[in-house]
Amino acid sequence: MLSVGNVTPTLVKKYNSTGTEQAEPYMPFFLERYAQAYNDEPQAFAQSAAKGRTVAVAGVAAASAG
Repeated sequence: MLSVGNVTPTLVKKYNSTGTEQAEPYMPFFLERYAQAYNDEPQAFAQSAAKGRTVAVAGVAAASAG
């Protein structure tokens, strides 16, 4: 099983007798949370194309990873 959480402003969590607390659960805007992935994706695609590698398509790759 794999689990991926949202990008948060900080990784600090506070654990004490009353429970667990952390900063905001995620950054407020989708593009802000995943900006690095959006920047990396075209570069990875171009590198794969230049090297003649097969480029995985998200839905197909996820379905076949199963």
